[in-house]
Amino acid sequence: VRPGVCYGLLPEEDVMHAIKWLVMGGVVLGLVSCSGAKYRDVRAAINRQADATEEFTARMEKADSAREAAAAVDDYSDRLENIQAQARKLKEKYAGVDLQNAPELKAENERAEQAAMKFAGVFMKATLKYGRDPEFQAAMKRWQQTMREMGNP
Repeated sequence: VRPGVCYGLLPEEDVMHAIKWLVMGGVVLGLVSCSGAKYRDVRAAINRQADATEEFTARMEKADSAREAAAAVDDYSDRLENIQAQARKLKEKYAGVDLQNAPELKAENERAEQAAMKFAGVFMKATLKYGRDPEFQAAMKRWQQTMREMGNP
């Protein structure tokens, strides 16, 4: 294994890029939101992202095979694609609103960030454990594409 590469499948920079976008996904949703019923849709979207990341992390921790891990990655990619579509709509809906540090969204943004940090450790372990499996590799390639698209809306 080359330093910074997990079995040639996942360059370290891709993992860091993905983590950055998971955290920033919550921030982006937070950027286009504010408190109150008027922005309930954004608060819900941030929570859906955190839910997806937490559920993925739990599934990966329990995975006993490459097949289970690949299924978790595929399901997570599906959820991220839905989140991405919603984030684009919210960004358009609330264009020009800059509330990155809105105290009203602090709890949601912190939750999304905590989920992303836990994701990082679990994800790296799974990649090292199952990285040579073709089914897992295929799921990872799809996930990487999804993350690239999230970074380039």
